[in-house]
Amino acid sequence: MNPPLLNGYSFDPDLINAYKKSRKLLSLRIETNYDCNLRCRYCYAPEVKKDKPFISFKEQLRVIDEALELGIKSVVGVGPGEPLLFQNLCELVEYLHAKDLIFVTFTNLTLMTRELAKFMHEHNVSVIGKCD
Repeated sequence: MNPPLLNGYSFDPDLINAYKKSRKLLSLRIETNYDCNLRCRYCYAPEVKKDKPFISFKEQLRVIDEALELGIKSVVGVGPGEPLLFQNLCELVEYLHAKDLIFVTFTNLTLMTRELAKFMHEHNVSVIGKCD
């Protein structure tokens, strides 16, 4: 019996192979923000050039739409910052959910509230907690 897959982050090997053969894009990784509420020893965020702006939220949505045309099933929020501090997080989650895409996020969970957890559950978000 195979272990369960993390929705939007792990994919069935047959699907991966089919996407490879068709040259489709299975998942998109996007960086959202630099802000973080912790100072983890391993984190590279302090080393990131802070004057290098991220693309605008509107541009992020445009890139997601282009990737959707290439077949993506999920969007993974990565980057130097804590995603729960991203000012457009709920709007992004709603946008992806409306497009039937799964959002996957890595978070330190210190800012997670009962309300936010419920919102993410209702919008099929896969949350990966970092506990160091």
